[in-house]
Amino acid sequence: MRVLVTSCLLIVLSVFSASAEATFTPDQADKYFRAQDWKNAAAAYDQLTQSETTNGRFWLRLGVSRLKFYDYKASLAALEHADQLGFYPDRTRFEIAIAHAGLKESDAAVDWLTKAVASGFDDAESLDMSEELATLRGVPAYDAIHHKLSNPCESDPQYHWLDFWVGKWEVRDPKGELQGHNDVVKLLNSCAIQENWSSVAHHDGKSLFYFDLGEKKWKQVWVTDDGNMKEKSLIEHYPDGGTRFQGVVHLKNGSTVLDRTTLTPLPDGRVRQVIEQSPDNGKNWGSWEGIYVKQRD
Repeated sequence: MRVLVTSCLLIVLSVFSASAEATFTPDQADKYFRAQDWKNAAAAYDQLTQSETTNGRFWLRLGVSRLKFYDYKASLAALEHADQLGFYPDRTRFEIAIAHAGLKESDAAVDWLTKAVASGFDDAESLDMSEELATLRGVPAYDAIHHKLSNPCESDPQYHWLDFWVGKWEVRDPKGELQGHNDVVKLLNSCAIQENWSSVAHHDGKSLFYFDLGEKKWKQVWVTDDGNMKEKSLIEHYPDGGTRFQGVVHLKNGSTVLDRTTLTPLPDGRVRQVIEQSPDNGKNWGSWEGIYVKQRD
């Protein structure tokens, strides 16, 4: 009888032990992570990293989960493991920077943030949302990184190709007769340019110029108040700073024309614009020319 009781007791204890050491699946861990249940997520990924030691995603998520409840030292160990595995280096190094900032190790935080940017990190929103990295504001090296990520287009020369055209202009034909006014402005931290045209006959048009990252070229969408529109792409960027845009324009009568615009900065600060259209695929061109003169303040 005593042997039977002892056996039953051992069985009960083994059941309790097994339940205390619950086995987490990757799906369960991910569910905790998405729900921002950081303590359970950390416990789950901690167990998963021990069974799959080379899974970089598990190590990164373990580190992030620990960061969220301010266990910076333990978080750092997990994140460094993810970095050694080469997993998602830009994000992993960014999280390492947060851990160092949480430990009040500002030099290390800036160093790892620099490494993250060099690896391709460009998420200015995540940078601004980090309470730990916010403590580095005022540190010159950090402020320089913050400015670069917050204003990425300003530091890229390709986004400055149309700078010569930005301003408030009077537009005249070669004879000097006023044709209209054009207000060309930068938008979205210099990532786009808007043209606001108004003719002397009170017809308006607007363009949005943007840089296509995939094709590495500027593009234009132009719409007027009578429903006409154009879409053109940069086809030439000249040594003198000038640019030429070209595209196929669909007219209201159903026909199409080849349309191109050439903008050329002049030595005296004016800008020459030539708009040309060809109904026969470039054999013959009709043109309009405007000279841009800066308006007086």
